[in-house]
Amino acid sequence: MLWKRIYRCFSNLRREEEILLNFTENLSKLRADATRMNLRPEKLVELKKNEFLDMGVLNYFGLNQDCIQIYRHADSLTSVPEDRSVNYPRNGVIRLEMLFSKSENLRENFRRFYSERVRIGKMLEIFDYLAGMTAYKYVYNEAGSRICTFVTACVDRFQPYGKFSTTDDLILTAYPSYVGNSSVEVRVEVASRVNNQDVGIATTHFLMVARSLEDHSKPFKVPRLSFEGEDDPARCELRNELGKRAQVRRKLKDSSSVYKIPPTGEESIALFHLFRKIKSKSFDLSESVLMGATRIEKTVLMHSQDKNIHGKVFGGYLMREAYELAWVCAYTHSKGNIPSFNRVDDVVFHAPAEVGSVCKFVATVTFVQSPHVNVLVELIRWMPDGDEVKTTELHCNFLLPQARNVLPETYDDSLKYLEGKRRLQDLINPELQ
Repeated sequence: MLWKRIYRCFSNLRREEEILLNFTENLSKLRADATRMNLRPEKLVELKKNEFLDMGVLNYFGLNQDCIQIYRHADSLTSVPEDRSVNYPRNGVIRLEMLFSKSENLRENFRRFYSERVRIGKMLEIFDYLAGMTAYKYVYNEAGSRICTFVTACVDRFQPYGKFSTTDDLILTAYPSYVGNSSVEVRVEVASRVNNQDVGIATTHFLMVARSLEDHSKPFKVPRLSFEGEDDPARCELRNELGKRAQVRRKLKDSSSVYKIPPTGEESIALFHLFRKIKSKSFDLSESVLMGATRIEKTVLMHSQDKNIHGKVFGGYLMREAYELAWVCAYTHSKGNIPSFNRVDDVVFHAPAEVGSVCKFVATVTFVQSPHVNVLVELIRWMPDGDEVKTTELHCNFLLPQARNVLPETYDDSLKYLEGKRRLQDLINPELQ
C-alpha cells in the first residue's frame, strides 16, 4: 500500500532527525567541556560581605545571603595593566555558589512546584545579574561609579545537558569570552556539585553592549581582550573563535529572517498545502490546532522594585516572566502534560521597558514536531498614544510526547510558523551549532 510506504519513509526521517538532535546535543556538551575555564581552588578568592555589598545580586537572595558565596580570580587585582585599553578574562571572573545543601529556605525559593527541579526562569534572572557585573568589571568600572552603560542585547542559546536540581549545590561562573569594539560576550557556565565533584550541566552566552554614559546612542569602546598570562590560553583562543562564529551566525540569521526576505519556494508550497488543508477543514482536531488557539497573554505593570542601575526594568526579570509564560503556553497546549524544558534558543532585547509602563507578554506555540514544541514570547509595551512597541522576544523549546501540531491561519502566523520550523532545523544541523 502506498500510504504504508509513505508512513515508513516519514518514520525513518523522524528517526534520523532524532539521531541528529541527540548528536548535536552531545556535540554541544563536548564543546562546552572542551572550552570550559578550569579554575583551580587556589585561583579563587572569596569576597567578604563588605566587598560585594555593591553587587545587586545579593539583593536577589534576600535573607538567604549566608547560603551563597561569591569569588573572584586570585590574580584579578595584580594583573591590571597601566594601559587600560587591554584586559584579560581572569579580571572579569565572577563565581557564585548557591549552597542548596545548607538551606531549606534557599531550596524552597528556587524549587519548582511538586519537584526538586530548579525554576529555569529564576536562573535566567541570575545569569543576567552575573553577565552585567562581569561586563562592568571588564571595563575597570569601580564600585559606586560608572564609566559607561551596558545593556543586554541578546542571550544566545541556553541548553542544559545536565540536571538542574535543588538537591545539589549549583556553581555559576561568568567571565568575558569574546570582545568586539563596543561589545562583551559573557560566558556563563553552570556546574552541579555532586559528591564534592563539580560536573558541568549548562553553558550560555550574554552579549552585552557598551554605550556612552552621556549619550546612550553612541558606542563606548571597550578594552581589547588579551590572553597573556592566562592559565589556559588554548581554551581562551577556542572560546574567542566560537564568539566570532556566533557573531557571524547571529548576523546571518537576522539578515535571512522571514520578516526581511520572502519564504523560499519550498516553504511557500508547504504553506499553500497547509492553507488548503485548513480551508477544507480536513484536519483532525485531536491531532492539530490553529495557532491562534494556543496564544495566551498577560499584562503587567512595570514597578520600580524591578529596575536596574540604569532606571529601566531589569532584563533578567523580563526573561523570567517571559520564560514562565512560555512554559504555561506549552502546558496548556499539551492539555495538562508537564513540558520538559529543552532549550532557550535566544532572547533578543529590541528596546527597554520603562518603569511605570504597561507591558503585555504574548506567548504562542509556533511549531511542533513531536516531541519538540517551539514557543515564542513577545513583550509588547503599550504607549500612551495607543501605539505598541515590541521590546523583547524569547524563543523556547520544550519536549512533549504526542503534542498536537499547530496550523497557521493568518499570514503573520505563517511567518511565525516558518521561523519556528527553521529554528528546529538549526537545532538539528550540527554545522550551525
